[in-house]
Amino acid sequence: MRDRFAHPRRPDRRKRDHNRRSQPPGHTGTTLPGGQGHEPDRSDQTEHARARQGLDSVQPESSGHPPTASRIEPAEDEEIWDTGWPADQSPEVIGRDSRPARNATLRRPDYPIVTNSLGTLAWFATPHGPGGRPSWIQSLLRRRPAAIAMLVVFVLCFLLTCVAPLVPLLRLGYDVADASRRVSVLKELLAGDPTRLMNAETLQTAQLQVDGIRSDLYEINGAMNIVSAPWAKTSVTVQNYRLLVRIGLDLTTAAGDGLRVAESILKPVQGGLITSSAEASGITQGDIEQAHELLAHARSYLVDASRAFHQLDQSSLPGLFKPPASIGNMLVMIPDAVSAIDEINSLLDVAPAVLGVGQPAYYLVVAMDSTELRPGGGFIGNYGILGLQGGRQIRDMPLSLRNTYLLDQQYYQNALEPYRILQGVPSVTDVKGCESLGPQPPAYYWWWPYRGFDTTCTYGWGLRDANLSPSFPDNARAMMQITEAVNGAVPNGAPLQGVIAFTPGLIKDLLKITGPIVVPQFNVKVSAENLEGAIHTYQLTDAKPKEGDRKAFTHLLSSAMLDKLKTLHGDKLKAVVQAAHDALKSKDLQVYFSDPRAELMLRQLGLAADLSTSGDGFMVVDANDGGNKANTYVTEQQTDVVTLLPDGGALHHLQTVVTYDKGLRTVYPGTTRQDDYSDFQRTYLPGNATILGMAGYNPNMFTPFGCDGSGINGYGTIISDCSPGNAIINPVTTSDVPGRTMVGGALLVLCGQYDTFINTSREYASCEAHPKPHSQTIYISWYTPNAFTPRPDGHGSYTEMVQHQAGNKQRLTVYVDTSQLHSPQPAGADAVSDPVIAASTPTARDSAFAALLGQARRVFNGPLDQDQTVTFNF
Repeated sequence: MRDRFAHPRRPDRRKRDHNRRSQPPGHTGTTLPGGQGHEPDRSDQTEHARARQGLDSVQPESSGHPPTASRIEPAEDEEIWDTGWPADQSPEVIGRDSRPARNATLRRPDYPIVTNSLGTLAWFATPHGPGGRPSWIQSLLRRRPAAIAMLVVFVLCFLLTCVAPLVPLLRLGYDVADASRRVSVLKELLAGDPTRLMNAETLQTAQLQVDGIRSDLYEINGAMNIVSAPWAKTSVTVQNYRLLVRIGLDLTTAAGDGLRVAESILKPVQGGLITSSAEASGITQGDIEQAHELLAHARSYLVDASRAFHQLDQSSLPGLFKPPASIGNMLVMIPDAVSAIDEINSLLDVAPAVLGVGQPAYYLVVAMDSTELRPGGGFIGNYGILGLQGGRQIRDMPLSLRNTYLLDQQYYQNALEPYRILQGVPSVTDVKGCESLGPQPPAYYWWWPYRGFDTTCTYGWGLRDANLSPSFPDNARAMMQITEAVNGAVPNGAPLQGVIAFTPGLIKDLLKITGPIVVPQFNVKVSAENLEGAIHTYQLTDAKPKEGDRKAFTHLLSSAMLDKLKTLHGDKLKAVVQAAHDALKSKDLQVYFSDPRAELMLRQLGLAADLSTSGDGFMVVDANDGGNKANTYVTEQQTDVVTLLPDGGALHHLQTVVTYDKGLRTVYPGTTRQDDYSDFQRTYLPGNATILGMAGYNPNMFTPFGCDGSGINGYGTIISDCSPGNAIINPVTTSDVPGRTMVGGALLVLCGQYDTFINTSREYASCEAHPKPHSQTIYISWYTPNAFTPRPDGHGSYTEMVQHQAGNKQRLTVYVDTSQLHSPQPAGADAVSDPVIAASTPTARDSAFAALLGQARRVFNGPLDQDQTVTFNF
């Protein structure tokens, strides 16, 4: 019976096929008629004869082909099964450089497919003679494609069976590498450039990277489930990694939601605060609602990530996932991310009012001149109203600056209107006692000298001096109250949503980005180097306009600056955002929101420019009351020596040196003829501090011009209110900020040849003709209880916050003395006398203070251009 695996007999073509196939690859003989080739040489016959004998004993190492079963002769009349090789070339007789023997035949095996496939695989694995494997493969593909297909399937099945457990690991490695690459791309895409979040292309690219990371993490999760299944319940490491993958999936999902929030909220307001001609319509209420939904979705995933984070075995985590590594820092912050989402949701709740969604929002913008320093940053000479609709500047209301004096005049005279009506006079300037009936500074600024000094009742207390507090939120509220009281100052009488204040420091930084700006009306090019000089020249000298507003130059310059900013993009726009961020930290840019939730966010970010009322530290605040621009040439060095005591208290000796070096340059004194630097300086200490003493303020030796006959001898400042209730008698300790102790006093830093003040006229002449640098040094000592927590081992950590005044050129040096911590009789706060304060002369005080430095260690020395936290570990 014919074997069911045998091919059907085809006698008519069998012989032809046999003759054709009997020529092996590489055969060089000439084909003879009848399909016979040349007779092989004798050596070939000998080799094949040997190959047919003793096949069972032949080893692969010696024969070059695998061992096979004994030679099998075909049964009579039995069909030859087609193995895919020539009938006279079975694998058992093929060796190195072999050629087929004549009339060689094979007996059909019992399992031809398996046997011959294994044989084929064995041959395929051995090296061969002339022609090599490539020629045999080509011949095999040409002659028996079915067999080679079966071989390929077998090889693949074999490999898959052997390496199947490695496939998830290979995929895991690829996905980890891909996810890492995408994270790097995403960090590079967004790091340090918030403006990119307002670019549609960048948002799309970032979203693709986040989606790719999430896809990789899904693959990683699946691969880990396969590979780690045997150890999933017993290995802490495996459990940690599975939790980390879960956290990664949660965070990427939340990040995707966050990018969509950016797309719906940030992109519509791109450039909105700068330009009023943007194509986009701004934020809508629908955008706000969509953002709320996305944030709610993101929050749910962050909550899950937080749960997974708390399930991690921290002790088994690799260093990569622990602080200070970047990923470790990120993991630690996961629980805080939920609170951040809640805060953003709160901001979205106030966004309609803050950004003008639904109805316009208006902000007061003020320019402060720090060359005439005020506690909040400088004299306010110009103001404007910024209108927002959907987060974008209102098209028909471009921002422009105006003269503050015009607003102050209207504010002052509006307050006198009821008295005009009561007295029945035609004009407010005719009101009797008008100089004392107009608006006055708040009572807690009793020391401010300009009170009721204008007998013409043109203007008095107003916006220009409304920043007398060291805390910007207090100043902003005073500014808003003044502006809102003037009819027409804010469109439609709407309430202000906040205040934006800036100093020349911000404008200088912007000019470095934009390059010089030309003001063609004055034929001048303004740069960062000549900014302040140009403003003063065209406002305060004969170069100012002969008619109209004397501040026209400033207004034209501000308009040209805004026009220039509208054209910026790419790296320059990024630089503008960075400059604004730096200015917020240095307080050259200060922002206040009337909505308490938005203001709280600024405070939490440390950008509210308020006065801290917690912890140890201090803040020195100067107020130029001389009516000139002397602060252009004033610098201030603060040196604090902190002695740590065993009871956890800190004993402070603060030296503040104010140096004035005017030279022959002008300070634009106007009609006051005041070239000296007249300053009322306040130093704010912790609320629980005990003041131990102060020294160095001006002695009570002045009889200020205009105060003769007042009955009060000795004022501490050359320009002062002459009334007994407001006279500045040095020094003062009545604080004007709740929660902070204060020491205040007057300074008069001369610029002439005199070492002591004689009188105004002689000093002015000397300063103009023969200027000389001078310094005045103030000393304050105080004790702060519970400033640090002493430990039994004698070690610990001490921290103080030293705050910077906006617009003031300050430097800070801090020394810490720990010698008293282990002293048997430490010097305490109840010391009978302080050697610095008790010294009778400035020279003696300087020497006593220098002696304190001998036992102290310097822990900080540098510019105080932002609030500075100083920490000392001992």
